[in-house]
Amino acid sequence: MQLVSISYVSIMGPSVVNEARVGWNRFAEGFFPQDRHFDPSTIGLTTGASGADLGLPRINVGSFPQLGASSSDTRHRIDANWHYIDNISWKHGKHDIKAGYEFRRTTVSQIFDAYFRGRINFGDLAQFLQGTPSSGLQYSGDSNRNTFENSHSIYLQDSYRWSSRVTLNLGLRYDYYGLIQEKHGNFTNFNPLTGADILVGQDRLYQPDYNNVAPRVSVAWDVTGHQRTVIRAGFGIFYDAYSQDMFEGHLPFNSFYDPGPAYSGNAPPSDLCSLRVGQPSRFWPGFQFSEFDV
Repeated sequence: MQLVSISYVSIMGPSVVNEARVGWNRFAEGFFPQDRHFDPSTIGLTTGASGADLGLPRINVGSFPQLGASSSDTRHRIDANWHYIDNISWKHGKHDIKAGYEFRRTTVSQIFDAYFRGRINFGDLAQFLQGTPSSGLQYSGDSNRNTFENSHSIYLQDSYRWSSRVTLNLGLRYDYYGLIQEKHGNFTNFNPLTGADILVGQDRLYQPDYNNVAPRVSVAWDVTGHQRTVIRAGFGIFYDAYSQDMFEGHLPFNSFYDPGPAYSGNAPPSDLCSLRVGQPSRFWPGFQFSEFDV
């Protein structure tokens, strides 16, 4: 994990202070099997996998423990955030006024090569020793996904000292959460009227929300005036962005594994299978699926 933050505070007058702050953080997590440099074709298993997907396929032999790595490897993910904020504070009589602007850019880059190594099933040990599999499968294609979102906010707050014992806080914030997009235009959507899948590209996957107006109000009352007992009450409206996980989740699985709402079941179950034998994947272009039964 890496984290960088820079802050610049400037005094613009006896009662005005401005702070500008920019930050960046990055978190990377990957799962790579220890045999990722082993080419299975050297022992007669020609899977066609290459690069990070090299290694033994998953081999199931009856009730014995499996050979090879987990079917969910190889996978790798990088989350990064840019954050900029400019805040001005103004002390004016009984008022402490704060106003500012905030910008966030959130990105997620991910590969998830589930079953890219392939899977071979043997009914029992005898079939394994004879080299006669009963079934198998393998996924292939490009699982590299890169989503991003740009969000903007402005806010204004006044902390008003009504008396020595009562302080009022009044605030208003407006948030605009940008549309989640995929860097290479790999999002697709489903049209329930026609039953067709639509490649979204760089267009809108969903409609933006411009109504995120968030008022806040609170009061603090020093009951005795000796700062020993204070009663506080407040009310506020708060908004948050969609999690990009709900869009990254559409990986090379059948649709009942897809966790996100963007491609929900708006068609009969027979139309929801995201993987067809030898055909591109629905929802995530670029995937191929093949299987065999002996």
